[in-house]
Amino acid sequence: MKKSNNSVTRERIIEIARHKFFTEGFVKTSIDEIAREYHISKKTIYSHFKSKDELLNHVVKDFIAKTTDTIIEIMKSDKNSIQKLIDVLNLIQHNMRQMNLKYINDIKNHKPKLWNYFEKFRKENLEKIVYQTIENGKKENLFEEINPEIVFRVFYGAVRNILVPEFLMSTPISSDEAIKKTFDILLNGILTDQGRKIYKRQKRGNNQ
Repeated sequence: MKKSNNSVTRERIIEIARHKFFTEGFVKTSIDEIAREYHISKKTIYSHFKSKDELLNHVVKDFIAKTTDTIIEIMKSDKNSIQKLIDVLNLIQHNMRQMNLKYINDIKNHKPKLWNYFEKFRKENLEKIVYQTIENGKKENLFEEINPEIVFRVFYGAVRNILVPEFLMSTPISSDEAIKKTFDILLNGILTDQGRKIYKRQKRGNNQ
């Protein structure tokens, strides 16, 4: 039985479409498929969004807005720079885990304006926050003199390679364990002696 227009909110449709687009891509996912799979009438979807393109735009912008809110919460916290960097990197890998490579390629190849919007957010927000966090950590004597852009790109590339099916099928460890190891390698390579002591204490506290 399909739900009535009043029972499905605009926000719920965005949430449903985000899951569908992120996991299966945008190009081959139709409004018909979304309506059928989630038992929503097409009329309900089109009462909120004129087209699949408009729905996609809202999915991307809603996702970016929520990610921005989370970044603001992280940066407002009274945690030290190491924990803030870990929280930001965790957020990045969480976002990457949600998005199938097919979705990324669909946006990049078929929606260049939206891709540019996404890339602008990555550079002006995610990379900028990593940069600021590392620079603050240097002042706290927690991070070595390291180029923050290198840190971001090494982590981003490592996590992207870990999350591909070929890697997951060829290794006995889970993706979570692989990402934890990536964190250890990355952080131990950029922390000062003082920073490593703090990081070890934080790890022990998280494992208790």
